[in-house]
Amino acid sequence: MANMKAYWSLVATIIVSIVIGMFLGSRLFPKNTTSVVTTTKYVYRPAVHFDGVNPAPLSVRKIDMPHLGLVDTVLLEVPADTAAILADYCLKRDYLLNFSTDSTGVFKVNVGVAYNRICDYSADIQPLERQTETTQTLVKQRLLRPYVGGSVAVYGGRAIGAEAGVLLKEHHAVGLEYQMADNKNMLKVKYAYFFK
Repeated sequence: MANMKAYWSLVATIIVSIVIGMFLGSRLFPKNTTSVVTTTKYVYRPAVHFDGVNPAPLSVRKIDMPHLGLVDTVLLEVPADTAAILADYCLKRDYLLNFSTDSTGVFKVNVGVAYNRICDYSADIQPLERQTETTQTLVKQRLLRPYVGGSVAVYGGRAIGAEAGVLLKEHHAVGLEYQMADNKNMLKVKYAYFFK
């Protein structure tokens, strides 16, 4: 009868230890961490192109000649090639003004100059947009994890044991051990530290 009573108390201790360990380990002490990932990318927006012909000036001004520091004016007769001057005046010169940067996008202006004025122009614009995306991920980690163990020993007599408890933060373990040996019942509280 005493053995039967010890047997049922062993079974009850195991069941209670498992239930308490699982309840505490998985329900009461979850450790939630948040992982935040920020990604930045640059995306070209749709390109815009426009052309223009013979723009009108906003204003026409006379500018003063710079003072060169000459005391007297000296007149020199220099031969001039009028045909060469007129041919140069009638030439059309095309210029490309590139204002593009890595952070703002493409901005190019093509300008044609003839007869001392702008005769045509065009611009290509493709803005670069910075897009930042932040992703938050909730990671649930258990602070306590239950464990169950059993033992059978033969040393001068017979002994059976069962152990249940919880692992705390990867380094510690706390548990209860119930052992029956030679008609003696023992209940032990155990603590263990694991080195890494």
